[in-house]
Order: sequence, then structure tokens, then C-alpha cells
Amino acid sequence: RNVWHYYCSPHFQNSALFPIIDQFQRGAGFALSDSAETKAAKLKNLLTDLDPDIDLPIALPLIADLLSIPVDSEYRLPPGSPEQRLERLLDALVALTVSIVKSRPSIIVFEDAQWMDATSLALIQKFVAQIDTLPVLVLLTARPEFVPPWQKAHTLDLGRLDRTSSLQIVQDIAGGATL
Repeated sequence: RNVWHYYCSPHFQNSALFPIIDQFQRGAGFALSDSAETKAAKLKNLLTDLDPDIDLPIALPLIADLLSIPVDSEYRLPPGSPEQRLERLLDALVALTVSIVKSRPSIIVFEDAQWMDATSLALIQKFVAQIDTLPVLVLLTARPEFVPPWQKAHTLDLGRLDRTSSLQIVQDIAGGATL
């Protein structure tokens, strides 16, 4: 089973692709003490582990740029405007995700989607447009005010928990400890 978790935050709802950046940093195992070279090597390893057939000369410089990591001179960013680079980045991220879920059935979870930035929403929209035949479930948790911008969405309103259910969850988490 392949489950990916992305977390949205009210503090980063204006930071383009924050949930994606956060997932790459966690997935690559970046440490605060890592040098730029170490981070680049970890990113390269992560990408090739995720998709052994990835086109590194295309994907690595785009994703490294997203993460503000300099890479070897053999990997150059493609020429073009910032808008063109963003479009290439989104295409590379979608291609990577499609490649991964084709080989491994996956669940992709976005927590608190009401705080997702516009660029991450655009990325999900591009991905969702391609998932008809893929073994993947994209699950977004959100508050009622969130309306997904794509057609292929099924919503389930869970409503609030009653007091008894809320207390039972707290007791289960506490494991019998007195709070």
C-alpha cells in the first residue's frame, strides 16, 4: 500500500506548492544540517527511487529549483519565462505521480484543503484530469466552505462529532492516562 500525506496550513496558503515542497523535504529526509550538495543527492535518490525511469535532466532541475537547491551544472533549468517553467514543473510533477501510481496502487491525502494555495490546487486539477484509469484514490479533507475546482469530485459531509464520540476519541488516544 502506498499512502502519501500532504498537509495544508493557514500559515502557508499563499506559498505556492507548500504541501508538495513539504512532502519532498520529508520524503528525501532533509536535515537542517544538510549541505546543498547533500540535499541535491538526497533529492536525486528520492526521485530515482520513486520512478526509476524518471527523466532526471528534465525533472531534477525543476524540482530542485522548487526546493531552492542548487544542482550540478549537468542539470540546467529549461529556458523560458517563470510561467513556462511553472507549467513544466507542474507537468513534471504530474508525470512523476502518474508513473508512481501506475506501478503501485496509491492513496493521496490532502489534509485541510481549504488552506491549499492556488498553485497546488492547479496541480491537483491537472492530476485529477488524468486519473480515470489509474489505481489511485485522491482524498481531500476540508471544511464545508471548500469547493473543489474539478468535476470528478464526490463529497461526503461528516458533520461534527457528538460529545460522547469526542470524549471516546480523547480517551482512546490517552490510553487510560488521566488528563
